[in-house]
Amino acid sequence: METKSVEIQSFIDHLSDKFDSPFPGGFKPASRFREHPEWSSLQALVVVVGFEEDYGVPVTADELRGSTTVEDLFNLVAGKLQI
Repeated sequence: METKSVEIQSFIDHLSDKFDSPFPGGFKPASRFREHPEWSSLQALVVVVGFEEDYGVPVTADELRGSTTVEDLFNLVAGKLQI
């Protein structure tokens, strides 16, 4: 089985693509993604489905709730790719 890897800037680019408008100042690792003006339960679903499509990893609602920053999301996805 091939192991995928991801770099944080590529991850940020993929995450940004899930939103119709840019995050004020651009997403950075320390950005609190829930502060994006578009953040809603529907947007959360778009992001979770995007992780499955982009990286082939499932992310649960509890895991998403446990993440605060973009870096938290990155670490969550990257950790699942190491399995």
